[in-house]
Amino acid sequence: TDQKFNLLMGRHLQLEYGQEPQCILTMPLLEGLDGVDKMSKSKNNYIGITEDANTMFAK
Repeated sequence: TDQKFNLLMGRHLQLEYGQEPQCILTMPLLEGLDGVDKMSKSKNNYIGITEDANTMFAK
């Protein structure tokens, strides 16, 4: 993911401050509704978390 560097740097900083580094989990980016690009509001190919269940299921 695009946050991998930040997550790994955070582990390094935890060591610097005498803390035990936390495990990191990375996931692949979600595929958008168009099946081509990543899910994105700007590309209008997303499922909003505030949408009602019927709308989410229909997408």
